[in-house]
Amino acid sequence: MAYGTCKLTNKTGKLVRSHLLPKAITRTPEPGKPRLDGYNGGRPVRRFDSWYDPNIVTRDGEDILSYYDDWAIKELRKLRLIWSSWETAEYDAKYGEYRKYGNSYSKEVECSDPSRLRLFFLSLLWRAASTSLPGYRIDIQEQNVERLRQMIVTRSAAPLTFYPIVLIQLTTQGPWHLAGPRRMILPDSDGINFIRFYMDGLVVHMYEDEMGDFVETIGNIAIGAKEKLSVLGIKYETSAQEEWLRDLLQYHYDNHLDLTNKILGIDE
Repeated sequence: MAYGTCKLTNKTGKLVRSHLLPKAITRTPEPGKPRLDGYNGGRPVRRFDSWYDPNIVTRDGEDILSYYDDWAIKELRKLRLIWSSWETAEYDAKYGEYRKYGNSYSKEVECSDPSRLRLFFLSLLWRAASTSLPGYRIDIQEQNVERLRQMIVTRSAAPLTFYPIVLIQLTTQGPWHLAGPRRMILPDSDGINFIRFYMDGLVVHMYEDEMGDFVETIGNIAIGAKEKLSVLGIKYETSAQEEWLRDLLQYHYDNHLDLTNKILGIDE
């Protein structure tokens, strides 16, 4: 292990292997069977769990991240917001729990600690902004990286207008896969930018601009706005995630056919 400065605590010490997304929500369903990872412009990679970086935090920093990770994974499972929490593949999130919301659906869940859940997701953004891993790093303003760092260390989730967060559950199961964060523009909006994370059937939107009016408008769809959290729902088959995976596989087949088939275990 190398020695260096922990980017989270700003203290010097032995750096440790730290997952950028918690390993528990990125495991391969079948032990020993890899997933295909990659991005447009890159080569496909065989990956068995999550991305990790051995150069961003010391043990003290990792303990802070684990404080959020361990609790959040249990909470997301309790609320059945991730695929691995479903009892059967036929669970399909039960559309009876959802009500119509625009062109999609939403349901209310009662989170035991909305601020802690918000800080968990903000910690994922901080990790993505602090790593140099190709295909995973997200560039954001340095002052915002520092602000995120301070919020994570001090356990302060305010203000909600700083990267407001919205959750979207994929209510039917698709193939188990990995996806790194991406910067996107909200469709049919006046250039609203957000950073999108994906984990185990759960899509996370973190909006980049400090939009007080936007947070006020969406109400308890923003994590931490109210005690109950409203989660949007959309079927996997009609989701942007399905489209992204299809396009990525097509890119790998077009440009790296032999390697892609080898990773997927497909005989020629």
